[in-house]
Amino acid sequence: MSIVVPTLELNEPTTVDPTPRKRRGPSWSWAALIVPLVACLYVGVVILLPALSVVAQAFAKGVGVFLDNFKSPELLSSLRLTLFASAVAVPA
Repeated sequence: MSIVVPTLELNEPTTVDPTPRKRRGPSWSWAALIVPLVACLYVGVVILLPALSVVAQAFAKGVGVFLDNFKSPELLSSLRLTLFASAVAVPA
């Protein structure tokens, strides 16, 4: 049993169809419209909706109560801890 390997002569002329193929349909696809829309909806649901909920809860009892919370020792301690952790985690 023998194996036949096709060979190509380098001097053989090749033919190429000079006319470009015509595209069918529009140059855009529905995926080009749907994918960014789905991405924006995802960001809106996962990031913006919880952020809006936090802001709404912060101001639920009024602006005065919100501003009074800045005087509490718990807030100052948590801010110090956050700044310290940021300084350790992100070296200059």
